[in-house]
Amino acid sequence: VGDPTRVRQVLVNLIGNAFKFTRSGSVTVHVECRPDDQDRPPGMHMIRFTVRDTGIGIPADALPRLFKKFEQADTTTTRRYGGTGLGLAICRQLVELMGGTIGVNSEEGKGSVFSVLLPLPDGVEPVRVEDAPRAPHSHRLRILCAEDFPTNQIIARLMVEEMGHAIDIVDNGVEAVAACARKRPDLILMDGRMPEMDGASATRL
Repeated sequence: VGDPTRVRQVLVNLIGNAFKFTRSGSVTVHVECRPDDQDRPPGMHMIRFTVRDTGIGIPADALPRLFKKFEQADTTTTRRYGGTGLGLAICRQLVELMGGTIGVNSEEGKGSVFSVLLPLPDGVEPVRVEDAPRAPHSHRLRILCAEDFPTNQIIARLMVEEMGHAIDIVDNGVEAVAACARKRPDLILMDGRMPEMDGASATRL
């Protein structure tokens, strides 16, 4: 028994980062139950989620500040890869609120291993209910999403289309402004930090 939304949020962030910083090699996710964990509270299962990649790795001097707000491994990371530096700080807060721990082992140039350990009580497998297809909305919205991170683009598209609306996705603020000039969307989902032009500037325009 746990919070599937928050567990998913943590894993999407860790797996998304792994893909973003891995240009070749592999990304693997491993889940295991650790029944013999000495720190296991009574009636709880210690579940470890491990995300391993063969990416750029993290310098040793950057590891202590990695889970702090607005921190990334170096000043060029945001320019080159995007992102706000908030993701890992939010992951740490969510994991700690669920009574767990999060950590990382990394070697620069060889990859990283992020590990989340959560104490989860015993549960019962839920009854599987097939999702019924939703009828189209009587007021089907055309939504524009400005977002530079591919993982978030996929999530936004799936969620919006599942709700019965149409979505167009652009990679930055410049493309968002141009898309608004071509056709007027009913709603815009605007990311904050993006290459070319950030969300605040695009919104003002």
